[in-house]
Amino acid sequence: MRTCPMGSPTFYVFDLETHPIAQGNLTPRAVCMSLATFGDGELADPRLLARDAALAEASSFLRDPTGIYVAHNGSFDLGVLCNEDSSLLPLVFDAFEQGRVWDTMVWEMLYANRQGGLRQGKFSLGACVNLRFDHEMAGKKGADVWRLNYHKLDGIPTTEWPESAIKYALDDAAWTARLFIAQKGWHDENGPLATYHEQLRAAWALHLVACYGMKTDATSVDALEIEIDREVNSRKTLLFSLGVLREDGTTDLKCLRGLVASAYLR
Repeated sequence: MRTCPMGSPTFYVFDLETHPIAQGNLTPRAVCMSLATFGDGELADPRLLARDAALAEASSFLRDPTGIYVAHNGSFDLGVLCNEDSSLLPLVFDAFEQGRVWDTMVWEMLYANRQGGLRQGKFSLGACVNLRFDHEMAGKKGADVWRLNYHKLDGIPTTEWPESAIKYALDDAAWTARLFIAQKGWHDENGPLATYHEQLRAAWALHLVACYGMKTDATSVDALEIEIDREVNSRKTLLFSLGVLREDGTTDLKCLRGLVASAYLR
C-alpha cells in the first residue's frame, strides 16, 4: 500500500488492453483491464481482470455514485467498455456531467498549454511518466511489444499469461495512479485547471463522433469524388506544364522554389 493525499471518494484507476485498433474501429474488443482502487488515503496494488470479469467490475464501479474514474486517454477505455456493454453508456455520461472523470492525458495537455509549451504528440502514458518521474516505462516501443499483441492472449486464462504481459498491463494502471496523484497534488495546491471538466466532456463527445463516423449519401459522395478528381487532374496538367511535376509523378522542388520566389519578387 502507498499513502495518497485523498479525501473520502473511491478512486478507480483503470486501463484496458484490447485487440488492435483498426481503420473504422476505435472500439476494439477488450482483452483485459488492470484496476487499482483507493480511498481514505490507501492505494491498493492493481489487479488484472480478463474481459468478462473486467466488464462485471466496470459495471459495478460505474454505479458508485461518488466514484471517480481515472484513466489515461480515458475516452478510449470508456468507449471500449460501452461498446462491450451498452448499458454502461448512460452511467459514463452521468460521470462526465458530474465531474467524476479524471483523464491524466487531457490534464497533461492542458497543463502544458497553460505553461505555454503544448508538446505535440508527446502525451502518451510513457511520455508523461518520463517527463514527471524521469522513468522509462518498459514495453512501450517496438513491433513485438505486448501492447500490440494482447489479442493473442484473448480467451487464455490470465494465470497462463507470460509474466511480461501481466506486468505490462499492471504497470499501466500503477503509473496512471502515480501520475494522477501528482496531478491531484498540484490541483489541490494551485486550484483546478480552467475548463478541465468541460474539456473532458468535449474529448468524450469528439471520441464518440470519431467512433460512430458520419452518415453520408452514397450518390452525393460519388458525385463529389468525380468533381474532385476532375479538379485534381486539371491542376496536375498545369503543374506538368510548369515543370513542377515530373513524368514519374515526383516533384521538382527546385523548380517549385523558383516559381514561388519569382511570384514574391514581382
